[in-house]
Amino acid sequence: MKNVYMIINTSKDPTLTYSCKIMDWLKSKDCKVYIDSYVRECYAFNAIDIEDDSELDEIDFAIVLGGDGTIIHSARRLAMHEIPILGINLGNLGFLAEIEEHEWQENLEKVLEGKFEIETRMMLEAQIYTNGILIEEGFCLNDVVISRMALSRMVGFSIYVNDEFVNYYSADGIIIATPTGSTAYNLSANGPILAPHNEMIVMTPICPHSLTARSIVLSSNDIVRITFEHNRRSWDNDLMVTIDGQEGKEINNDAEIIIQKADLKTRLIQIEGHNFYHILRRKLGGN
Repeated sequence: MKNVYMIINTSKDPTLTYSCKIMDWLKSKDCKVYIDSYVRECYAFNAIDIEDDSELDEIDFAIVLGGDGTIIHSARRLAMHEIPILGINLGNLGFLAEIEEHEWQENLEKVLEGKFEIETRMMLEAQIYTNGILIEEGFCLNDVVISRMALSRMVGFSIYVNDEFVNYYSADGIIIATPTGSTAYNLSANGPILAPHNEMIVMTPICPHSLTARSIVLSSNDIVRITFEHNRRSWDNDLMVTIDGQEGKEINNDAEIIIQKADLKTRLIQIEGHNFYHILRRKLGGN
């Protein structure tokens, strides 16, 4: 018997008709289905509650129904428990979702038959220091973004890699991304696409005030340190550090950001016959 955790973005499936169809099918295959307690309470599902993350140790794999944002949010929770994720795309672009909405049954059959591989994805750890004191830390699957909160001011910041000064930027911000995150905000900012099985870090400035500023691809073993400009043009409390576009922390220009490869990894279920280049071609408009 498989213990399956269903994570449902109810805004993508508001009546839960689609989710119930999958749940009923899983039960017919002798799977034990778990869902978040608030979903069961709101929709009267006949499933087992997950009330606390300590209960996740019983789970064999998770099915995430939603878009990339739902998968990314789930990944930060599930990575600590080494739970593989199968994404079913109910969103738009869906780079991370392994299967599309209409493909669920044939592909879940393959998963239950063991016809899949686990692909590990690198994650980043970000630490925020003020006056040498750690004030915040977090993990991400996609990216860490540092930017101004106000629209009218650029950020002045210096980049160090392994304590070696690399460059000073005046820009709207900077993106520090994993290979998984290279197809997200980094791609929109004209950064390179990195194949996700590689372990690298890409730094891409956002709208830099320069004709020569370019993305830089680093080793996964490199440690990035970011400090901020102090002058009369800078606002002291108008910076934001964003994790995966979902969690944010306001900082001032006394802060120092350290970003490096995390010990955690996201585990994605990859079904036989599917691969990154197939998904990339489909998502970028190829045949």
